[in-house]
Amino acid sequence: MSQQIKSLFLLAAMAAGIFGYRWLAELSFLSPYLISSMLLFTYCKVSLKDLHFTSLHWWLLGFQIFVSLLCYLVLSPINAILAQGVMICIFIPTANASPVIAGMLGGKVGVLTTYLLLCNVCAAFIAPIYFSFMSSAADYSFWGTVLYICKRVIPLILGPLVIAQIIEKISKKLHDRMKRLQKVTFYLWNITLMFVMAGATKFILKELQSGVLSIGQFALYLVAALIVCLVQFGVGRKIGHRYGDAIVGGQGLGQKNTILAIWMTQSYLNPIACIVPAAYILWQNIVNSIQIWQHKSDK
Repeated sequence: MSQQIKSLFLLAAMAAGIFGYRWLAELSFLSPYLISSMLLFTYCKVSLKDLHFTSLHWWLLGFQIFVSLLCYLVLSPINAILAQGVMICIFIPTANASPVIAGMLGGKVGVLTTYLLLCNVCAAFIAPIYFSFMSSAADYSFWGTVLYICKRVIPLILGPLVIAQIIEKISKKLHDRMKRLQKVTFYLWNITLMFVMAGATKFILKELQSGVLSIGQFALYLVAALIVCLVQFGVGRKIGHRYGDAIVGGQGLGQKNTILAIWMTQSYLNPIACIVPAAYILWQNIVNSIQIWQHKSDK
């Protein structure tokens, strides 16, 4: 399938979610299951014995973990909702589709696939700790909140990895078939995006109509998402350039699993903060489209 057709699928999924939110939002509960399914197919491409972590991976991971926390601590006294939205856009793992885009741009797919696994595993363990003191929920103690979130986040991210390894052990034929069916993740991604955008649209319109969210605040979150997006792509490319692959650095840090970000924000943080990662979907796809166009023009 050509990139042009894929772009149309992406736009159609986003448009369907936005304009059909009244009906599709009712199916948003399927998002975590679809996310796990995408990860399962992605992890089938990864052999644990072939993973080689480099300094580039640790620099990118360090940025996601520590800069996300730093931004939260700096912005929280000013605007707690904005702080949560910016934090999740930096902290959230790389998008499942990032190796595909990296390959189209001439980057090292294997290096980015390794980072995809690394940042997802780390996010599974660190997210519950971060969310426990960022969440406004008062029903749980600190450790109670950590355990509560762990039970929901870790199986979502690590469960598919375990299942992929089990499938490889008991049915090599099925495992190889799943490796060849990576295009399935593209369709799952679009379906999930449609449901998540529907849920986010329904929520945003409700908050705007009730007066809880103003047009000014909405514009602020859109601009914040743009700034975070550009900074991450830029910093990622600079880090990657130092290690011989600016493409991997840029995609690893800039292209985010925004579907997972929106779901986590709506589940464990202030739901209004999901506007920031929702806007990030638009900006990162614009950046990727420009990069692909420039890459083809340079050939």
